[in-house]
Amino acid sequence: MKRDYVTYSLTDDIRNIVEIVCSDAGCPPADSSQDLLVSAMEVLARQTSEELPALVGTLQNLINEATSPGLVVLEGLPSVSDPRRVGLLIAWLLGDVTKYPGEGEHVIEIRDEGTKAGERPSFRNSREFFLHTDLSYVPEPPRFFLLHSIANDPHGGGYSEFCKIGDALDETSNLAIRQLEEPLFEFPAPPHYRGGGVVCFPVLWRTSEALPLRIRFRRDSLRTLTRPSIDAVVELIKSLKENSFEMSLRPNSIAIIDNWFLLHGRTAFAPQPSPRHINRIYINPRKGAAHGPDL
Repeated sequence: MKRDYVTYSLTDDIRNIVEIVCSDAGCPPADSSQDLLVSAMEVLARQTSEELPALVGTLQNLINEATSPGLVVLEGLPSVSDPRRVGLLIAWLLGDVTKYPGEGEHVIEIRDEGTKAGERPSFRNSREFFLHTDLSYVPEPPRFFLLHSIANDPHGGGYSEFCKIGDALDETSNLAIRQLEEPLFEFPAPPHYRGGGVVCFPVLWRTSEALPLRIRFRRDSLRTLTRPSIDAVVELIKSLKENSFEMSLRPNSIAIIDNWFLLHGRTAFAPQPSPRHINRIYINPRKGAAHGPDL
C-alpha cells in the first residue's frame, strides 16, 4: 500500500505566527457568533498569508487535480484557547470555508455522543466508519475538508484510515470501473441532514480525459439495482481495503483531505480519559484558483 501524502511540521517561527494570529488579542471572543469568527479569520488569513509562504505552498499542493497528493498533514500546531481559530486560519489559507445547509456550522465539532443499537456509523458515535467520501448525498460535495485533532488518545482506537482512489483503481478491473462510471447509484441522505432526499450519481467520474477519476462513495447507504453494478461495488470495496493505510491524528495536528480523490474512515474506539474531539471544516477552491488560492 502507498503512503504518498505530504507531511509538514511547523517550524518554531511559523508556529509563533499562527499562535499570535489566533491569540485572544487578535480574534473575536469565544462566545461570539461563529459567523463573526469565520469572517474575522478570513481577514486574518489574507493579512498573514505573505508571512507564511512555505505553509501556503504546502497547502497549494492539493489544488491541481492532476497531481494532488490527496492528503496533507500539518503537525506541531499551537494550542490556543479557541482551537476553531487555528482550523479556520489554515482553511482560509487553502480556499473558501463553506457551510452546507443542514450540516451545522462552518466548524463542526466531532465528538462521541454515544452509540445507539442499529445506528449507522457517524461522526457522532464510536462505531467503525468504513472508507467513504464526505457529503456523498449532496449534488456538489466539497473538494476539501479539514480535520483538526484537539483531543485524541490513540490507545483507545479511533485510527484514521485513508485510501487514494487512484491506487485502488490500479487493482480494479476495467469492467468494474465502467460500471462505476454509470449514473446508477443512489446516495440517500442521513437522518441529521435537513436537505433530505436521495441523489443519483455515478461513483466515479471526471470532467476531462486528462484528469484522474473522482470518487463519490459511502458503502453503508449506497443503493443500486443492477447485478453488474453491485458486483462492481463489491470489487471496489476489496480494492479500497487492500490499498488503505492507517494513522493516528495526534493532538495539535491537522489533516486536509482532497474529498474528490481520497477516501477516509475510522476504526472503532473505546471511551477515552479525555473525550475524543476533532473539528471539521469544509473548503472549496476559490473560483479561478486552478493553481492555488488568491489571497
